Amino acid sequence: LCAGSGANGCGPAEEPKTGFLCTADSVDFGPAWDGEVLEHTFVFENFGPAPRSVAAIKADCGCTVAQLELTPPGGGASAVPYVHGSPIPPGSRLAVKVRYDTRGKKGEAPRTITLYGDQGNVAVTVAAAIDAWLAVEPERQDLPLLDTGAATSTDFVVTGTEGRPFTLK
Repeated sequence: LCAGSGANGCGPAEEPKTGFLCTADSVDFGPAWDGEVLEHTFVFENFGPAPRSVAAIKADCGCTVAQLELTPPGGGASAVPYVHGSPIPPGSRLAVKVRYDTRGKKGEAPRTITLYGDQGNVAVTVAAAIDAWLAVEPERQDLPLLDTGAATSTDFVVTGTEGRPFTLK
């Protein structure tokens, strides 16, 4: 799908004669809080002489969803949802709108979205360094198997990571 790797990300240093050109193949959101929803749109343009198509799109994690929208040549018409396998005419733009839900993620957490095209595949990546709002110690507690009517208890220490007061309900 993508023309190659060049100075500006996915696009080539010199424009090839056929193919899709995208302005960047990755975005790093930098620091983010656990639970934030991060969004980015990657834009591909068919600058070749023939129509192209995308058969499928797949993210490597259920926390990441991608939608495709097609803008016809000239950019005057509104974008419409792209139907997988339909032709992408020369001069058209394909927007890959990515939504990344960071809930439950921790640390460096890149996600890859792959477009499966008629002339090859291309992957785009979103990344963030995710930090939690709260810290819980211990992070994990294995509970013993209990008989009916038996009880057990465990103490946890919960602290805010940015020093603001919080309430647990």
